Amino acid sequence: RGMVSRLPPLENGTNLGGDRGCMAGPFCGDGDEVMGVSYGSNPYGDDNENVDVLAQELNMISIKEREAVYDEIHGVAGSSAENPDNLEEITVNLEKEIQKIKKKSAYDRALFLSPRYVNDPAFRLMFLRSTRFDPVKAAAKMVAFFECKLELFGMEKLVKRITLQDLDEDDLAELTSGSFQFLPFRDQSNRALCMATPSRALYKTWQSTMRAVYYAIMTQLENEDSQLHGFVNIWYCLDTGSSKNQRDFFAIGSKLRLVDEETLPYRNVAVHYCYNSPVIRPAIRLLALLASKQTRLRFRTHYGSAVECRYALSAFGIPTNLLPIDSHGIFTNQYTDNFLRERMRIEEGYRRECEGRIDYPSMCDIVLGRGKPYQEF
Repeated sequence: RGMVSRLPPLENGTNLGGDRGCMAGPFCGDGDEVMGVSYGSNPYGDDNENVDVLAQELNMISIKEREAVYDEIHGVAGSSAENPDNLEEITVNLEKEIQKIKKKSAYDRALFLSPRYVNDPAFRLMFLRSTRFDPVKAAAKMVAFFECKLELFGMEKLVKRITLQDLDEDDLAELTSGSFQFLPFRDQSNRALCMATPSRALYKTWQSTMRAVYYAIMTQLENEDSQLHGFVNIWYCLDTGSSKNQRDFFAIGSKLRLVDEETLPYRNVAVHYCYNSPVIRPAIRLLALLASKQTRLRFRTHYGSAVECRYALSAFGIPTNLLPIDSHGIFTNQYTDNFLRERMRIEEGYRRECEGRIDYPSMCDIVLGRGKPYQEF
């Protein structure tokens, strides 16, 4: 059953869903279904409460904004976050907005430990780009980022660039499983492609899973194109594996907030959820409800076989012939292995640059400085 066909009309009388059950409403054409896979199928199943949430969100944006979202999902619109002319003014406003936030203990501690790290213009620019240069949203995201990093890595690594050496054995096992990886190619609009395969995840602990995801995202953001054009997420949930894997996935669902776009400095431009079993519809609802409003508007589901889902994804500008899975559902870890080798080479250079630098003082170090923060450290 179509989802948006139940939505109320806008104030100007426009029906969001028309006569077809398409999430994109009046912007769906006759070519929006490939081999029975509906691009705009209801990502929430038949849960009326969730449908009402999306209806309200769609009603809150203009027709022009809906067209922009639709074009962005299909990769046919320029969506890069190029630096505006008044960047200096926006950066000043960002600092003002941060100071207005009362509860920011992790941010304050990070600023005390390393003003250079926190005030780095390139670091702050990532947050501004991810929020379309909205200083209010960027300030909230920066504060949330340090809270997330503190929870995942502790105080010792709060102002440190996270490398492979900072990950423990379980973290590395999760990373090498290929359950969450960025592909070494981009879509037709030069956007980074992220592929999540929950059935391959190990789920040893929720911390190890989230730390592996954090590492993958932050290393991808070292590429300026990824900051400018955003991420296209592909959740590949065909043949989701054992019931234990499904239970583990639900168990860590509430922790996804630690690595979503409300916390880390990236922006989702499209989310594609591929699946072939109605049993995992609750997982789809969970993902959609935990996501931000901007992500929900860009959420598309594809139901069918591996071949059908590949055809569906290709219509969105994704080169499916290069995905790390063939038409029979056989995975390869070649991309992940190459990624880890390249990261080891890059991070060896980081270690040489940072030799002799102390990121976090230990019991054998002397902290020099006046004032209460130094005395109470």
